[in-house]
Amino acid sequence: MEKPQLPEPVLKFAQRNCPQDLQGYAVKIEQKGVMRLTPEKPWSTFYAKQLISSDKVEFEWHAKVKLKPFIWAKVLDAYRNQHGKLNAKLWGFIPLAKASGPDVDRSEAQRYLAELPWCPSAMLTNPKLNFKNISANVVRVWYGNEQTYVDLHFDPNGDVVSSYTKTREREGFGCQPWIGQFESYQEIGGLRVPTRGNVRWEAPDGPFEYWRGELVSLKVIKVKEV
Repeated sequence: MEKPQLPEPVLKFAQRNCPQDLQGYAVKIEQKGVMRLTPEKPWSTFYAKQLISSDKVEFEWHAKVKLKPFIWAKVLDAYRNQHGKLNAKLWGFIPLAKASGPDVDRSEAQRYLAELPWCPSAMLTNPKLNFKNISANVVRVWYGNEQTYVDLHFDPNGDVVSSYTKTREREGFGCQPWIGQFESYQEIGGLRVPTRGNVRWEAPDGPFEYWRGELVSLKVIKVKEV
């Protein structure tokens, strides 16, 4: 089912990368990579599983992060029922970090919007998404209100190569420009998606890249099976 009045770059991208109607489905992906909390911290390896809804602005990201030899943490990053959540626990049971509230709600919703290339069917089937052209190769998508937005940048081949917003909250720093980049599109599990990505803040003292990852697997799952 096509969402009416989609900008042409979005419609072409979704139709190219999602060759079937996936209303009522979710995308389940597995990732591996490295991440860090601050520019001074070393990179830590992670392995994660993520569920992304095609019909609702909802996702859950469960990761196991190796902090040091024999020291690891479980991290939950999620947006469900219009609320964001971040929980981190050492060895899965000792609290390390916890965040919620309006700023987290917006930030997690923006993460969902930024990661639409991993769930291209949502562009067609999610009725909560709003789109408008910003330029020939940039389309803005927002949810709830126009400040909860991400700009999707398309390359000449029609692929989304980056997601960008100025209104995402960086804890302790206020809103800073936030950029996710995508590359190496391949067909996996019946969808054509980027298999590599990285994320960074554009801080006043210079860019801070804090996440690099690659796709390990992807499956399309009926919602009732989730």
